[in-house]
Amino acid sequence: MTSMVFSLLLALAPISIGASVGTIDGEQKAASTRLDDGLLDPKWFGEGVAFTEAKGIDYVWIKPGLNLTGKTIHIKVWEDPIVPKRGLFGRHEKTAKIHTKNFPPKLQKALAQVLEGRAKISESEGDAVLIGRFVAAKAQSGYSFGIGGGGLEISSESATWDLKITDAKTGEPLLALHHRVFGINIPIELRLSQWANHFAAFVVDKALK
Repeated sequence: MTSMVFSLLLALAPISIGASVGTIDGEQKAASTRLDDGLLDPKWFGEGVAFTEAKGIDYVWIKPGLNLTGKTIHIKVWEDPIVPKRGLFGRHEKTAKIHTKNFPPKLQKALAQVLEGRAKISESEGDAVLIGRFVAAKAQSGYSFGIGGGGLEISSESATWDLKITDAKTGEPLLALHHRVFGINIPIELRLSQWANHFAAFVVDKALK
């Protein structure tokens, strides 16, 4: 029995190691399998990406020594969402399509406000390309309950996306992340705007020298 248990543990070990992540300031560990219950597919980001955890970002990787100072970041139209058409008459997919249209301008505005001439933002060309896609979205499904005649609206909206910055010429990944936000009694669009500001500050802190 002991030998059988040991063999089983050896068989499972590579799976556990491959799916692990480190921390942004610690050791980075490669993710060879899907993470976040299968929503994060490392293949979409390119080779050499080893995800870590950071404050305000669920999974992130930055190329060591990355410096975008003096560069132009081309913010491209995002890819079509890969959200299934199931449930609520396709409302989740429709919500993801709305986010796909509205979120990139939020990122562009947030980055432009903090780069302050240290790097540029463009909608047409650049040294680096920023693109993303939504991989999950949940449309609003609120409910109300009353206490003494009052009521409270609860919203369970959420959105999950991939985002990467790559070298415009070679396609080499420079920055990669996967993140989810929730709209709990706050419009999801506001949550996305808040996160865009957080991401912009993160870029300034980690990718500008």
